[in-house]
Amino acid sequence: MICKILIILFIIIPSFSAEAYYLYVTDGYQNRLVVIDPATAKNVKEIAAENSPFDVISIEKDGKELIILSHANDKGIWIIDPVTYKIEMQIPLPHKGGGPAGYFHLAYNPVYKKLYAVSRALKEVYVFDSHKWQHIKTIKTGDMPSGIAVSPDGRNVYITNMASKNITVVKSEDDTLDKPISFNGLPNAIALSPDGKYLYITDEENYKLFIIDSKSEKTIKELFIGIAPRGITVTPDGKHIYVSNLDSFSVTAIDANSMEVIANIPVSSLPWGISSSPDSKRVFVCNYYENSISVIDTSTNKEIERINGAVFPTKLAISRGK
Repeated sequence: MICKILIILFIIIPSFSAEAYYLYVTDGYQNRLVVIDPATAKNVKEIAAENSPFDVISIEKDGKELIILSHANDKGIWIIDPVTYKIEMQIPLPHKGGGPAGYFHLAYNPVYKKLYAVSRALKEVYVFDSHKWQHIKTIKTGDMPSGIAVSPDGRNVYITNMASKNITVVKSEDDTLDKPISFNGLPNAIALSPDGKYLYITDEENYKLFIIDSKSEKTIKELFIGIAPRGITVTPDGKHIYVSNLDSFSVTAIDANSMEVIANIPVSSLPWGISSSPDSKRVFVCNYYENSISVIDTSTNKEIERINGAVFPTKLAISRGK
C-alpha cells in the first residue's frame, strides 16, 4: 500500500496594527495636560501645567514631534517633548501693559517654521520663530479673535474675529496683513481643506458652517449645523468635516465632496475641542461639562466610546509620541 502523505503548509501572516497615537488633553480644573492612550482608554501620563491650560496642538519640526500648550492667563506658552514628557521651553508672552492676555489660540506654519499665538483679550497675534522660539512680530487682529488656521501651502494665516465679523489674513512669508475677508455672521472655528481650496468657518450667530472658496473668498455653501458651533476638524483624507456644537450636545458630520450634512451625532455636555485621528478613522471630542472624551467612528458616524481622564477638558491634540 502506498501511503500518500499530504503536507499542508500554513503560512502565518503577521497582523500589523495601525500606528499608535495618543491624546493630549487639557485639564482646566486640575491644571494639567493629560496623556491618554485611546486603544486602552487609560491615562498614561499627567503633566503638571500652570493655571488654566487652554489650547494644545501637535506639530512636527525638523523630523520631531512636539506638543505646544497655551494657558488662559499670562503663564506663557510651553514646548513639550511627547516622548520624554519634559517641558523643553517656556516661552514668555511679549505683550505689554497690566491687563491679562487671556485665552490663547495656537497654530503652527511648518513651511516658514513659525508659531502663531492669538490673544483674544488683547486682539493681537504673536509670531514666534521656531528655530529658537523667539518673538519676532506682533500683529493686530480684529475684535474678539476666536480661531486660527494656516493654509496647507503655508502662504496665509487666517484668524476669525467674532465681534468684527471678519477674518484677518496674514501673509506668512513676511507677516504682513492682506485685506480682511468679510463674514455674514459671527465667525468662530476655522479649518481648511487639505488641498487648500476651501475655508470652513463656523457661524456662532446663525448656527451655520460656511464653505468659502479660498481664492475668490466667496461663499459657495451655507449649511445649518448645531447651536453654538465651537470646534472643527477635517479628517486627514479630506473626506469629512466634523463640527462640535456646544449647546446642542452634538457633533455634525459633513461630506466634504457633496458639501452636505450627513449626520448629527449625539455626544455629551458642552462638546468643545475636536480632533481627527491620523488614519481618519476616529474623531475625538472634549465634553467639557461631563469631563469625558467622545470617540466617533467615521465609517458609521456614531459615538462608540466615552473616555474619562480629564476634568473640564477644552482642547486636545493627537501625537504619535507617548
